[in-house]
Amino acid sequence: GEIHIDTKYSRLLGRPPICVPGMTPTTISGKLLSATLNAGFQIEISGGGHFTNNMLESKISYIQENTKPGEGVTLNMLFLNQHLWNMQFPHVQEMRKAGIPIEGVTIAAGVPSPDKAHEYLTAFKECGIKHISFK
Repeated sequence: GEIHIDTKYSRLLGRPPICVPGMTPTTISGKLLSATLNAGFQIEISGGGHFTNNMLESKISYIQENTKPGEGVTLNMLFLNQHLWNMQFPHVQEMRKAGIPIEGVTIAAGVPSPDKAHEYLTAFKECGIKHISFK
């Protein structure tokens, strides 16, 4: 299609500069996540609604089966929930290194210290995550 708005965001993601932010329980739905991606918009998978690594892997598999091949996903990870963070942080890196198309991560619900933020940003960049945000 024709580009109507050109921003750093739209150039990075190849999508309109609109994001459907991750929020439990809304962006847990595989149907909503897939439909939003198929419509050409960015959406974050709500990490807060995935209590096990298997749940998260299953959701990403569902999205892959219901979107065009190679479609990337973004995960909204709750820094405030240290149980989920400690489970998801290393697992997201492992999945990305294994070729699962995780394009982005949003670190949400709390801001890490500058030292920790640097550690997280470095780890995500090293495993191939394309965009990282804080909210």
